[in-house]
Amino acid sequence: MKTFLLFCFLIIEASICRGQETLTAQDKHNYILSIDQHKIIELKRGYFNEHKYHLISVTVKLNNNSNETLKFLRMSCGIDEIYKTNSKDVMLQRSVCQSNIPVEVTVDPHHNYEIKLPVLVKKGQQTHNFKFKMGMALIQPTYDPSQDFLRIVYAYKLADDKLLWSNEVEVLLSN
Repeated sequence: MKTFLLFCFLIIEASICRGQETLTAQDKHNYILSIDQHKIIELKRGYFNEHKYHLISVTVKLNNNSNETLKFLRMSCGIDEIYKTNSKDVMLQRSVCQSNIPVEVTVDPHHNYEIKLPVLVKKGQQTHNFKFKMGMALIQPTYDPSQDFLRIVYAYKLADDKLLWSNEVEVLLSN
């Protein structure tokens, strides 16, 4: 039964993704996602889901190197809808908000969009040295409003060819 439900979910997600464009080589050249390793700040240490974590702030920058204005959608307060990490030990901290709706972001040609993301890093035994990348679903504001936007977002996050990936950064934290 679980296998059948998973299969149905994947079919639905694939149908939602159909018609949504994958990122081309030109897109990956024009739109560069980066993390400035020197702007990573440890905010606090604590527990989350019974595990010890460091809470860090990661500044992510999307550069528009094209001659065209870039428009994309993000959620008004939820960050984990369009961003993800490539590590199971590094996750985005969810925001608590009253209303989480799609909003359009505009990035002028040869300008950038910068956001600080709260990230939880699972603590290791001694000194914790880890590497990770951030991924971003670059969703154009051409989606069909009759479709559930969050379903489109999650379909994007499941498909790596629809994500921009940042440079890899290395962070050193002590317990």
